[in-house]
Amino acid sequence: KHGKKICQDNFQLISFHYKQDIHVVLAYISHNADLKSVNKYLEEILMFSGKEILLGDFNFDSGERNVISSFLKRNNYHQLVQEPTQAAGRTIDHLYVSPALKNAIDLVTMFKYYSDHCAFHVKRNV
Repeated sequence: KHGKKICQDNFQLISFHYKQDIHVVLAYISHNADLKSVNKYLEEILMFSGKEILLGDFNFDSGERNVISSFLKRNNYHQLVQEPTQAAGRTIDHLYVSPALKNAIDLVTMFKYYSDHCAFHVKRNV
């Protein structure tokens, strides 16, 4: 589970460890990806214990119920992004944290001139 990379036509997942104790998973999920297939790989790449962050462009609104959002909720991952992340007003860029990090992460979102998506500034509270 350490340092995994999954590259499919319609989605990519990359995981790594940050400062030894936080497992980070970066995700890009195309709007036409098979969410059941993505979920299968998330089950393989996530550790479900300790400190874990899953973030990226999910291409579905954070309020939408689907196989991925249900899976993450069932496993107690918390979505920290509460405001729109895309110029059209949707929240399609998500940041989920495991229970161990629920109150340990500060997130600031900011729009930059070079993208129609906002940038995340993620800071760990010590």
